[in-house]
Amino acid sequence: MIKLIGIALQAFGIRSAKQKEKTQRVIDYIDTCLEHMENIMGYKKDINEASVEQSRKFLQSAYHEMTSQLIGVATPIECDIIKNSIASARIYFHAVKEGKVVNKSLIIDYESRYQLYINHNYDQNKFRQNSYETFLRQLVKDKREIDKNYVEMELQKIKEVCQEDVARIMSLREILKTRKAAA
Repeated sequence: MIKLIGIALQAFGIRSAKQKEKTQRVIDYIDTCLEHMENIMGYKKDINEASVEQSRKFLQSAYHEMTSQLIGVATPIECDIIKNSIASARIYFHAVKEGKVVNKSLIIDYESRYQLYINHNYDQNKFRQNSYETFLRQLVKDKREIDKNYVEMELQKIKEVCQEDVARIMSLREILKTRKAAA
């Protein structure tokens, strides 16, 4: 009987360690996404064009693999919110670089984010629309270009959406830290 209890406790300990490891991998992945968002927005020191381009590519692939990376720790809704929140940094990248959004992949990806807002898929406490989201929609869906007379002001609008998205991701990250992963 004592051996059986010992085996059960050992199995639970291994499972618990695996759950913690899985959760930590998810947190690390989210941290990496946040670092790349901050790099694109210019918050890191010693940034260069190559590292910003690398961050854009990382976030583009992260958008498509987010669900598989977070499975077992985050709920499908949390995965969707995080995934759609990283799109703003990609929009900021193109706005800074080209003054408009020309990336077809991003235009398609943004459609998912846009539909979440117009269909009110999630509670406003989880996925609140920033007042400048309309400006992002105009850039992406309406193919509007940054006004050359107001570049700084218009980039600041996008940056504010990005900052709110970063805060949303960080909040979900803290929730996930305390959650046990599915075995």
